[in-house]
Amino acid sequence: YVPQDPLISDLSLKENVAFGIPKQFIDDEKVLYCLKQTQLLEVCNSLQKGIDTNLGNKGINLSGGQKQRVAISRALYQNTEILVLDEATSSLDNKTEKIIQETIKNIKSKITVISIAHRLSTIKNCDCIFLLENGKLIEQGTFDELQENSKLFQELAKSQINVIN
Repeated sequence: YVPQDPLISDLSLKENVAFGIPKQFIDDEKVLYCLKQTQLLEVCNSLQKGIDTNLGNKGINLSGGQKQRVAISRALYQNTEILVLDEATSSLDNKTEKIIQETIKNIKSKITVISIAHRLSTIKNCDCIFLLENGKLIEQGTFDELQENSKLFQELAKSQINVIN
């Protein structure tokens, strides 16, 4: 589960990725693999102590997008089969959101990704979208199918036209 504001502890990058695993049992190679999958390896390599760099209280040394990717790396490290992203990109700029979307695209063939979002650009590449209104399932389909057949989805798309493209 990756919330809008993920928990980042005042620990090293590798301890945040392998969260809950005693330090002596952390697999550094697996941490690096997870960071590569979430496009954080380059960031890691630029840090003074690499994966041993302390991220600071609440990840003060990271951007919002980097925190999200650390949380996704954590899920990958735990060998999760289902990743739930709860408005995980809502507070990010468009450039960072695209990086997260690329990350999701890279991992969605390996695990099931459930993305809860209001921003349509977040769900544009999903295999299946469930459109809810007042807590009830209204329609489902691909982005293109909903854009073609759903009045509500069309209204949402019009209001977010600059974000989708």
